[in-house]
Amino acid sequence: MHKKQILITSALLLFIFILFASSAIFQDMFFRVTDRLDVYAHAHSVLGPLVFVGFAAMSALLSPFSSVPLVPLAIVVWGTETTALLLLTGWVLGGGISYSIGYFLGYPVVQKIAPKRNLEKWMETLSEKIDISVAFLFRLATPSETGYVFGTLQYSFWKYISITFFAELPFVYLAVYGGEAFINVGWITFLTLGLSWLLIVGIALYLLDKRLKR
Repeated sequence: MHKKQILITSALLLFIFILFASSAIFQDMFFRVTDRLDVYAHAHSVLGPLVFVGFAAMSALLSPFSSVPLVPLAIVVWGTETTALLLLTGWVLGGGISYSIGYFLGYPVVQKIAPKRNLEKWMETLSEKIDISVAFLFRLATPSETGYVFGTLQYSFWKYISITFFAELPFVYLAVYGGEAFINVGWITFLTLGLSWLLIVGIALYLLDKRLKR
């Protein structure tokens, strides 16, 4: 997610968290929904996880969409470890799909999907220096849909998937344990994990900027 999307998602999550923490009505509604989802998930043991993975993959394809708000629901249904695995699978899968779209369909199609201004900026950045350290920092600091750019530039698929896997790991951890803190109404943990998310992106942007100026 880029800066604007991070801020919007963070503000939305904080607003939902405050409502949830301060209202027994919202807590009751949340657990009513999760009870129904739990029944559905057990009745559809294969389809349920596939739907969640699909939503996670969509967040790597469509810039305005994020699967993070769905994480608390998934944790109640499948538990922390399974949710982390499903979320990571979806994000990496979505990254692979966005890469393939860029690789096989090219810039004319990609510019209709990703924000054109950002797309041009990303391509200019990567076309100048695209060694693995720059690629990793870029992937860590920028939106997940930058897979379109790696594909358009025909960067190595397996290098890109490996970079995506390791770049997504800390965010999967933060999303899942943040979701757990949300459920348990853990103010300090929730806010700490949210700030850690922003800190990782900020440090990656700083290191990327220094690396590109060499």
